[in-house]
Amino acid sequence: MHQTWRHIVNELCAVLKRDNAFTERFTAEQFADVLFSLILSALLGQNDNSAVVLELVRRTLY
Repeated sequence: MHQTWRHIVNELCAVLKRDNAFTERFTAEQFADVLFSLILSALLGQNDNSAVVLELVRRTLY
């Protein structure tokens, strides 16, 4: 993964870990990787799935 992208994912992990919603089987790193992939996919596909991505986060974590 590109160094800049890795930095973004690492910072996302730091924020996610504050929620204490993760386990060894469902880590913040795994979630951040999937979430970042969804964001990149939306950007590269030029479709705005941001509302869907945010709803996925809400339903998964809260």
